[in-house]
Amino acid sequence: MHHRSMSRTGSDDAPPARRRPGPQPSAELAAQRKKEIVRAAAQVFFQKGYAPTGMDDIAAALGSTKGMIYHYFKSKSEIVFSLFCDVQDEAKLRFEQLLESSETPREALHCIIEYCATRVMEDEWRCAFVMASELNQALSDTDAQIVHDKARSSTDVVRQVVEAGIAQGQFMPGHPRVLARICLNTVLQTAEWFQPGGSVTHHELAHTVTQFVLKGIARTPAREALTAGWGDAPRVLASAPASPGQEG
Repeated sequence: MHHRSMSRTGSDDAPPARRRPGPQPSAELAAQRKKEIVRAAAQVFFQKGYAPTGMDDIAAALGSTKGMIYHYFKSKSEIVFSLFCDVQDEAKLRFEQLLESSETPREALHCIIEYCATRVMEDEWRCAFVMASELNQALSDTDAQIVHDKARSSTDVVRQVVEAGIAQGQFMPGHPRVLARICLNTVLQTAEWFQPGGSVTHHELAHTVTQFVLKGIARTPAREALTAGWGDAPRVLASAPASPGQEG
């Protein structure tokens, strides 16, 4: 497996000299602090790009000190890893909750897509999915594999929804993983081009993309006739590799 690398920004990716440790925060406070740092970093990465961003920039966005950030993260790459993991863990948990609380596969998919359409415009998700290719380069091979596995795990929840919908005749026939990835990518990629503050509101976009996905996957006689001639195409598509930060 090849080694990922990216140019660093001087000493910003190396922690300062050790100081005498002070009182340690509680686990709950530490988790909250880390989320705040990741959120601030996502804002700056999205505005400036990964390479030009230094720990000073993140500290300024957070209204804190670089030393405080180093207390929780040893480097920018650690922040990126935490960002990807947080996004995928949140997605998987929420997808499972929506699946559990829905009465039909169509309702579950509706809720999942609507949730993604809302969340993808917020800092962490927007940064993770729009900048996936750039940020992936900051990860070690081991961390990239962990992120990839998490992405696949969250996508698997949607695959289960699609599988159930096909079995119940609600969704078009096809390879469940392919259809799940198409549904998710359709909504997640809106973050690359949608500009808040325009003539279309975020709420209107979320509604439009949700209806588009649901109508696109709905079972109809015309689609059944089309997919009948696919043969092994769905299996070939399903085996294509996915970017660690984008699957799911």
